[in-house]
Amino acid sequence: MSQALELQHASEVLGTRSSRAENERKQASNREHQRRFRLRQKAKTQAVEQQLASTTSELQNLKARQLQLELLLQNADIGNDHSALSAQNQNAAANGAARKKQNLDGTPLLSVSLTNRQAVMTTEEVIQLSIPDFSALWAEYIHEIGSCLLQLPGQEGNTVQNRLHQLTFEAIRLVGRRLRLNLTGHRALISTGVGSPSQAARAKLKPEFYAHLLGLLDLSDVQLEDLMLLRQLYVTRRYLLSVKRLELMAGAQEKTPHPVDSVTRMSELATHLQQNASEDHNLLYNMSRAFYCGVLSMKQAGEVMVHSHPKMPVLEDMLNTFAAERGYPAECDLVAAAQATSMEAEWAAFWQYTRLVNPDVAPKHDYVPFRDRSHGSLFGKFQSIQSFKASSRPSVRSTTAFSQRALP
Repeated sequence: MSQALELQHASEVLGTRSSRAENERKQASNREHQRRFRLRQKAKTQAVEQQLASTTSELQNLKARQLQLELLLQNADIGNDHSALSAQNQNAAANGAARKKQNLDGTPLLSVSLTNRQAVMTTEEVIQLSIPDFSALWAEYIHEIGSCLLQLPGQEGNTVQNRLHQLTFEAIRLVGRRLRLNLTGHRALISTGVGSPSQAARAKLKPEFYAHLLGLLDLSDVQLEDLMLLRQLYVTRRYLLSVKRLELMAGAQEKTPHPVDSVTRMSELATHLQQNASEDHNLLYNMSRAFYCGVLSMKQAGEVMVHSHPKMPVLEDMLNTFAAERGYPAECDLVAAAQATSMEAEWAAFWQYTRLVNPDVAPKHDYVPFRDRSHGSLFGKFQSIQSFKASSRPSVRSTTAFSQRALP
């Protein structure tokens, strides 16, 4: 009997050991499967990251190539600057330098024809100027443009007026090139001003200044209407871009089951956000072009520069003050209206207009109408400013989202 019990006990022990060994084999197999799965996932993630790095590098190369092509395209029209400079005897040497620089690097040149400084500058030289160096150059332009404005009354059509147009045109191209390709440097100029350190603390222009400037510019009714339409287009487009950004960020919060999908989504999100920011930047640049090179005459553009010095005007603040002074809708009303219409027809006309007034193609000395190029009235379906305000009262949510997220 005892022998039978011992045999049974030995059998149970062997069975337990066999079961334990089987469990250990299964656990080892599971661990191996998990290890291999992690290796495959890691390999996939690394492959996506490598592809992302390659795509990013290719994108940067394409952007550099695009910039190079744009500069070469602009260079084809540089003869306009040369013809303007050749009319002035003191710039003959500068023309020779321009041809030499053009042969060396093939980039478009910006003319500087100040009394004490004649030069031609490549785009890279302009955007790489430090704030003190650009401020010194800008101050020289302001001094000479201001001198022309003082001499101008009663002498329209003479050399003083031609000189004013030339200097203002050059100044617009200089600051426009920095705005286009060195936004950080341009914002630094706005935040610090272009004067002495003591003036930098007061760099931001106040609404009272813009209200006074509105009277000095003596804008015609059609000029003001054009500016208000441009302002509505600007606010509408920025609102739509802000909505798109919110949608992109909301999509980024969604969880994905696999790390590879998450990496891919974040890569796509970064690309879309970069495109959104680029559109926002291009909007500001082209709106500034339309303002200074289209709606304003060269004389009025020079007056804005001179009276703003040593500070730099902010286009959005200027237009909002003009609107408030003349009874046009507030920005919050335009934001509310943007939820109902995207103004696509007017937007298409705007792009045609910016190409028409491109300062790198041909300088425009006088006001170039915009309103009659749009496909509708100034405020679309709204028959008057009063009805516009009554029918576009914004919600607190929509106005807050735009003011906090869309505006810099």
